[in-house]
Amino acid sequence: MLIIMIATGLSGVFVYYSLLLGLATRELPKTRLYWARCVGANAFLLSISATMIAQYFHAELSYFLTLCLWLIFTPALHAGYLVALRMAKRPDVTALETHNEI
Repeated sequence: MLIIMIATGLSGVFVYYSLLLGLATRELPKTRLYWARCVGANAFLLSISATMIAQYFHAELSYFLTLCLWLIFTPALHAGYLVALRMAKRPDVTALETHNEI
């Protein structure tokens, strides 16, 4: 169970940051579909991981707990999404990408 909890949390974080990088470097378009993948789905993965942590400590679980945690994680991930969109509006974003390759 602990391995599933760690894998779920890490997969959500990896997908979130890779999508943010794609949005910031203009490789992905700004659509609602990418918001749902970047923010909604990853907040859900993190809330499931946090629910598993609560189960690990013998708490009584419900779908309401997962929903509440999802609503807590969504605004935090949405803020990162907005920062990535602001980075995409800058003209020197591609210069940052080539600097990282060096």
